Amino acid sequence: MVAVASTPVQARSVNGCKIKPHASCVGKNLRGADLNVADLRWGNLLRSNLGGAKLYKALLQQAFLQNVNLVGADLRRAIAPGASLCNADMTRVRISHADLFHADLTLARLVRSDMSGSRLDRVSAQSADFRYMHAIGANFGGAVLAYSRLSFANLSRAYLNSANLNYARLDHANLTRASLAYSYMIMASLWGANLTHANLANANLRFTDFGYANLTDANLSSANLTRADLFVANLSHADLSYANLRGVLNLPSANLTGANLTGATMPDGSIHG
Repeated sequence: MVAVASTPVQARSVNGCKIKPHASCVGKNLRGADLNVADLRWGNLLRSNLGGAKLYKALLQQAFLQNVNLVGADLRRAIAPGASLCNADMTRVRISHADLFHADLTLARLVRSDMSGSRLDRVSAQSADFRYMHAIGANFGGAVLAYSRLSFANLSRAYLNSANLNYARLDHANLTRASLAYSYMIMASLWGANLTHANLANANLRFTDFGYANLTDANLSSANLTRADLFVANLSHADLSYANLRGVLNLPSANLTGANLTGATMPDGSIHG
């Protein structure tokens, strides 16, 4: 029997971009393209237009997507660990239940995006814009979110343990039942934020603004609140045991009904019995 040589499978081409691993598609117009389940691992799509593109379950591991337009794109369940999305416009992007482990989102715009249930642990997202984002149950463990904008974001049940949120703005954010243990939130703003049942144990909250924040039933045990502002904050039934409240501002205006202050260092340096 004579063996018949198989014909190599040709990579699909979309507007001059060959859809394959290590693809070189710099500056290509892929607006609205159907790239569901596409394999673009290690691809270079610098400055490409992927606005409204369909990238459901796409493989984007370590893809280079800096300065890319992804406005309104569908990236649900995409696999993109280590992807570089620095300065990408991801406004209104759907990226729920995706894997973005250790991705670079520095300066990225994700306003009104949906990242619920996604893996974002150890991402670098310094100065990123997450306003009005939905990230319910998302994993931001160890993420760098310093100077990021998260006002009005929904981070309920999100995991942010050991995350760096220094100087971040979380005004009016929903952090209900979020876990922020051992996180860094120095000089952050949480004006009017909802932190009901949130876990802030051992968090570094120095100089943080909690004005009008709701911290009912929150766990702040052993947290460092040195010079934090608690103006009209609701800390009813919160656990402040062994917390450092030295120099806290506006503590008399806060609601401490039923709060546990056992062993806490009070604003004047005394230890609460």
